[in-house]
Amino acid sequence: MQSNVLRRASFRSEYVCYACRFALPTCAPAPQRAFHTTANYFLQRRRTKRKAVSPGTLVRLEALRRQKAGASHASNDDQPETPQSEDSMFDPAGEAKSVKARIEKIEAELEEMRGANIFKDPEFLADLTDAERAELEETLKNVTEDWKSSRGHKTADSKDAGRRKSAASVKISAPKEQRAYLDRFNGNLKRAERDRSSPENRKQLWRWYMRCKQNIPAFTLRISPETWDVLWETQSALAISNPDRGAHLRMLGEDIRAAGHEMRVDQKVAYIESLSVAKPAQAIEEWQANSQSLKSSDEGSREFLALGVRLFASSGDPQRAEKVAHILLQDPTQDSLRSLFPLISAWNEQGTLSGFHHAWALYVRVHGGIGPDMTMEDYDFLSNSFLQAGNPDLALAVFRDMMLTGDKLSGYDSSALHKKAHGFVEDVRDISMGASETNKITLEAMTILPRKFQNKFFYGSWVKKLLGAGEVDSAAQVVDLMYQRKVRPDPKYLNGIIGAWIRLGDEESLDKAEKMAWEMIEQRKIFAFNRRQNKRIEHGLSHTRPLLDQDITSTSDSPTPSPAKHIPPATLETFCILIEHYLTRENYDQVRWLNRSIRLAEIQPNAFFMNHLLRYKLHTEGLRSVWEMYTEWAHRSHDAAKPDIETFGFLWTCAKLRTGKNNDPDDPSASGERDPTPASSRTDLRRTTGFPSPRALFADMTSWSASIDPSEKRTAHAEFPKDLHDNLISCFINPDASDLVGVLVALSALRDHFGIYPNAVTARTIVLHLARRDTHAQHLPPSSSSSPLTTRPRHRIPPSKRLDASVKKITARLQSLAETRMHELGARGVDVETADKRFRAEENLFLIVGLLKERIAGRDGSRDVEGLVQRAAWDMGVGGMRVGEDHLSGMEE
Repeated sequence: MQSNVLRRASFRSEYVCYACRFALPTCAPAPQRAFHTTANYFLQRRRTKRKAVSPGTLVRLEALRRQKAGASHASNDDQPETPQSEDSMFDPAGEAKSVKARIEKIEAELEEMRGANIFKDPEFLADLTDAERAELEETLKNVTEDWKSSRGHKTADSKDAGRRKSAASVKISAPKEQRAYLDRFNGNLKRAERDRSSPENRKQLWRWYMRCKQNIPAFTLRISPETWDVLWETQSALAISNPDRGAHLRMLGEDIRAAGHEMRVDQKVAYIESLSVAKPAQAIEEWQANSQSLKSSDEGSREFLALGVRLFASSGDPQRAEKVAHILLQDPTQDSLRSLFPLISAWNEQGTLSGFHHAWALYVRVHGGIGPDMTMEDYDFLSNSFLQAGNPDLALAVFRDMMLTGDKLSGYDSSALHKKAHGFVEDVRDISMGASETNKITLEAMTILPRKFQNKFFYGSWVKKLLGAGEVDSAAQVVDLMYQRKVRPDPKYLNGIIGAWIRLGDEESLDKAEKMAWEMIEQRKIFAFNRRQNKRIEHGLSHTRPLLDQDITSTSDSPTPSPAKHIPPATLETFCILIEHYLTRENYDQVRWLNRSIRLAEIQPNAFFMNHLLRYKLHTEGLRSVWEMYTEWAHRSHDAAKPDIETFGFLWTCAKLRTGKNNDPDDPSASGERDPTPASSRTDLRRTTGFPSPRALFADMTSWSASIDPSEKRTAHAEFPKDLHDNLISCFINPDASDLVGVLVALSALRDHFGIYPNAVTARTIVLHLARRDTHAQHLPPSSSSSPLTTRPRHRIPPSKRLDASVKKITARLQSLAETRMHELGARGVDVETADKRFRAEENLFLIVGLLKERIAGRDGSRDVEGLVQRAAWDMGVGGMRVGEDHLSGMEE
């Protein structure tokens, strides 16, 4: 309207000042009418495929509209204009009043046009026939209804849009400082609403929620229910990345209640459950307060009742938990039946006969209701509940039911036995089970086993299952149950329990493990003693009665086993578990008793036991005893256990510990002169340490490798320890010993006997050793024959720089050998880049052997390298071996 007034003023050459122009009100445009003209109306009717008005009626309507519009304009033009004085044209106040009057007139005309309806004008309708008038009224009614319905849809959409918008933001009139916190919260709220499972969105949303609470007064009072839902859903995620879930839900629940909002049933369940962790008594009060208004038809009512069962059961009040469970089981489902598991545990924790009756009655109800849909986890939980309560008989019945799942012997399960005991025919799910009914029968009648389960293998499978789940004490209770039922357990199951107790590591578990192990060892001693006595009786040497349990005097601190138990005798595995345990704890006295007991038990030790005995000898008696025990063990009869690759790994570790000087009779000392010590005394180090030289030890290892069968040799190759190779090379070249010829032979022998090639660590060790030798030779004092006056003083170079220079020099020489080899291979048409792994390993060995041969030959090359190599090969048990040959020569031949 403002633009119309200004346009009229410009037509009449009237002046409108800026102040008046600014004071003109801005009117909103009139709402668009459903139809503007009669022609447009009928055009719209034609588009909507409704019945069209006749052309004659359309022409007459248009003519009447134009006639009425012309009369209106004529009446407006006949009105005289208000004369204006010359002074008023320059009077701002008068001009403003005139403009305001015209504006009011135009607004009145506009309001009249808005209220006008040509279809209700008598003059207009007088020219229409009755049929045309009825048609127009029906059309007007339909158009009006369509317009209202479209307006209604738009209104609903606008409401939904506003609701969605309010869910993604919190609007508060706050100062600029507080507005920054609110903007960050709203931004994180929108991101969390788009992706509610993102850990980062969850973390950032909670961070800015807490900051807004601390810095904006009454912040939680302005949060909408939709925003609370976003906060709750993000913070209630069960994930490893949400460790503070319980604390956040407790705070959110308190804030929602303080803001006057009502939580949903599922939110109440999660809130009370999180509250039970920190404040169990308050959680029970909250549950009781909310249970008054709960209806069975409410969504989440079953979860709320199941929560009540858990709360009362965990608080040690199974009676009230059972009352809640009775309401929950009015319409039982599998989930509601599984909610009875905490109640069964609560009755078991009572430790009374009545408690066991209640627990068993509930179990039969659960087993009959769920039936074959019970999972392994269900059976494990229930059997462990009875075991931990000290009732292994009922736990056995639960395990029996698990083993009978899907079996034809289903008549032995708990539900079938309960029916037989009560004479019921109906399905157990239709029985209102109670403790009074269970008291009518003995619980022992519920633990009957089928004949095929009355053996050690059935119990053994239970023991293995419990050990796999980490329930070691429960597995021990199963063993006690076997003793009570006169079933002798297999030793391997007891060994598993002993090892599991030792792995736990606490003092109580270690005491239980040692006690069980020594009981088994005593039984093995009794068995061995009686067997010896029987042999003597057979040969007529003695008529001594067999040894009984009470006749054994233990050689350790363990008690004598009870004759009432059917304890199995110890096996070799029992001794191996104990010796490893005692060596780890450095209890060498017990190791000594264990070694004595294994001889009395007449058990032949294996390589594992002997390797640990060698470690015991090293810690208590030294290298000499280690070698003596190994020699005695290795030269026993053919049925004795042979050493393995781990044995030689330990022996080479011992070889590194020995002390001595240069042990190579063929390699000159670093000064270029031979050691004046006789070769015999330098070769046989047993005079000082009792341990052989590396050459002698290597000869023993190759002899062992040649004596084992092919399958054992493949196992040795596969299990060859990496540190064994490094220790072996280090024993030949160390600060106190330098046997380069021995290294040369060892590298080739390891390839031939064990398939082991040198690696980067081996090459680095050899290069560093050669560099140290060169550095030591450069640092030697002048010989006594030279005169001090003729000796030219040398500039002292730091040892580190001399070593670095030597390393670079040797590395350059090795690189030169590699380049020469590459040219040679290229001339033969061999591409090293495309060669396999073994070919590259052979090439690396060839280069290292070539470097060692150069150093052994000396600067002038006068030494007989081949003769030295063959002599060392015979000393090391690989005489006649050809060292340093090109592996390609054999392939070409």
